[in-house]
Amino acid sequence: MRTANGLVLVFLCAMLLTVPAHGQALDREFLGLPWEADIREQKGYELLYEKGDLRYYIQPDTVREVKGFKISRVVYGTQNHRFFAAFLLIDSMETFDDIKAYMEKRYGFPKISWSVAGDQTTYKWTYKTIRMKLKFNQQDRRMKLAFYYTPIANQVNEQEAEANHQESIQFLPIERDKKPDVMPLLTF
Repeated sequence: MRTANGLVLVFLCAMLLTVPAHGQALDREFLGLPWEADIREQKGYELLYEKGDLRYYIQPDTVREVKGFKISRVVYGTQNHRFFAAFLLIDSMETFDDIKAYMEKRYGFPKISWSVAGDQTTYKWTYKTIRMKLKFNQQDRRMKLAFYYTPIANQVNEQEAEANHQESIQFLPIERDKKPDVMPLLTF
């Protein structure tokens, strides 16, 4: 009896140890590529697009299978050659629905946002340092699943916001980081 209880205990401990390790893999890497890895040290990546210190790469002629879903194109985003984002382009509505169901089961119900301009629905999840977005654009039927490593992605967002702020038109001469005086627009 003691042996049977011991075996059950060992089995349960083994299960508890393997489940968190599997779930934590996304926090460390994506499809075998560690977050923050220098893309120049990796083989088989081809530059797709470049803007400033942001570069986007693909692995030509590589079809990936992610959790049983076939993904024909994955785009890898880097900042200063450090890997921080992955974009999986989804080909069919059936695959989109399957991925959404998997994500809800694995990470819970998402935050949902909808953009009028692009008629786009975005489902958002967070897991440790990873932000995930599943997007569906209803106008052109484009679908993608994006993974962002937040320690770098947040820096990129700050830099983009800073660049956009510098280039934006200001209607009032308001100094940066100062709260403007309140001016009545209409008085009755």
